[in-house]
Amino acid sequence: MLWGASVTTRLVAGLSLAVAGYHLVSYALPAGWLYLRVPSDRLWILGVVLAVSVCGSLVLDRVERRG
Repeated sequence: MLWGASVTTRLVAGLSLAVAGYHLVSYALPAGWLYLRVPSDRLWILGVVLAVSVCGSLVLDRVERRG
């Protein structure tokens, strides 16, 4: 899927995966270890923001290719 994507889109996808991984790890650790944690009732917002950023970057790649 991302093999034909630009370097910028691959960077956005990688950073999104890193942010998602950080938050997954933060929920696996005990409560006081990490201070930067999205509340569990707002975790869906994080998912939406990450999905929109990757999809938006893919759309912009397609628009740029068309010309």
